[in-house]
Amino acid sequence: LTIGLELVAKPHILFLDEPTAGLDAQSSYNIVKFIRKLADAGMPLVCTIHQPSSVLFEYFDRLLLLGRGGKMIYFGDIGPHSRIMLDYFEKNGARPCTNEENPAEYILEAIGAGTHGATTQDWAQIWRESQEKIAMEVELNESAKVGDKSEPHKAIEFATSPFSQTLELYKRLNISFWRNPAYNASRIFNALLVGLAVGFSFWRQGNSTSDLQLIVFAIFQILVLGIMLINAALPEFMMLRTLFQRAYASKIYSSAPFSIALILTDLPYLLVAGSLCFVCCFFAVGFDNYNTPSNIAFFWIAFVLFLWYCNSFGQLIGSMAPNPFIAFLIMPVLTSILFLFCGVLSPPSAMPYFWRSWMYPLDPFRYFMEAIITNTLSGLTVQCTYADFYKFFAPPATTCASYTANFFAYGAPGYVEDLGNGLCGYCSFKSGREFYSVLGWDEANKDRNLGILMGYFVFNIIAASFFVYLFRKPKR
Repeated sequence: LTIGLELVAKPHILFLDEPTAGLDAQSSYNIVKFIRKLADAGMPLVCTIHQPSSVLFEYFDRLLLLGRGGKMIYFGDIGPHSRIMLDYFEKNGARPCTNEENPAEYILEAIGAGTHGATTQDWAQIWRESQEKIAMEVELNESAKVGDKSEPHKAIEFATSPFSQTLELYKRLNISFWRNPAYNASRIFNALLVGLAVGFSFWRQGNSTSDLQLIVFAIFQILVLGIMLINAALPEFMMLRTLFQRAYASKIYSSAPFSIALILTDLPYLLVAGSLCFVCCFFAVGFDNYNTPSNIAFFWIAFVLFLWYCNSFGQLIGSMAPNPFIAFLIMPVLTSILFLFCGVLSPPSAMPYFWRSWMYPLDPFRYFMEAIITNTLSGLTVQCTYADFYKFFAPPATTCASYTANFFAYGAPGYVEDLGNGLCGYCSFKSGREFYSVLGWDEANKDRNLGILMGYFVFNIIAASFFVYLFRKPKR
């Protein structure tokens, strides 16, 4: 498998460090035979090998033998039945090698290799003064002169283009997700569960002011699914990042194709999950009573995009963290900030200036909530129930409308209704627009907010790719 991974990168030369280590005789034979086939096909190979048998030793063309201190003892052809190499040692003072001996073990004995090995000859000096060394240098010089006369190729880090890497990774990740469905099945199940929980908890809300608050909280509760997706993305991403580090070391693919392919593979599953949650909660809460088809479509698009953002945000956290433990420590802090400053739990006017000046404009959840709440409530006409009215008595000889005329002339929201017997009722809002205008939100910004959320999504992909590249080498 390791040799196969290296071959995928199409190296100019393949280095193998003891490929037969720890293998039995048959497996060692198969590996060396395979290496021989690669060499015969034109692949340049350099291989170190430990205690090869005489059969395995015959498969190699040339030998570079180093003695103590890294000094060169021999560099040349081995020859049929190792005869060229054996003749060199025998003519320079080594005893003759018998037919029964392993040539590899014979030369190690001859040069005094090993802890208890000994020799009376300086084989390094013999090599430096030998005709074989001179002939080898002449051959190397001639090879350098001939060389490759073609135009030099531009050096590239990876064997294929970024597009090809992304395409092949996308195919592989799809197969991997299909064969291991637990990850995506859990996300779809969570989406279905959240949709049903929100739908049945806020079943068929009306159009009173108390219902208005519940409608906003129903939308706010949908954010829980985003947090679930962030939690689910962390361990899966960090496992895939470990595989990426191994592949990058072999120069199979880079960080950008990895991040892009992973996001593209996730999108259809998140589209299914978001659509299921949308169907389960949107109609159950009663949003369809006061929304046009275009508003319904906008809600669905914004919600699916929000899930894409949350998934990419989880991958960004995973790419920054060195291990899952640190990632799960960072995640609650960041998600809590996103919840607190989205403008629902605390209106912008009620926030301290320090947070309102920079954290509120930076919070991506704020743009999602503004877009989806203004879109959903823009067509809602508020009708207070008797319990929702703030009740008061108008002075004698005045009506409820005339008594409050100056109040509404200053631009106050809501309306007044005569409840009979001189009792007036004030309703805080007369439309959904008045409700969200108190938060400083405007329906005219919903398309802009959707674009900003898309920008955050793209930023997460780019940033995750950067951190994956930054931590591409695993720590020892």
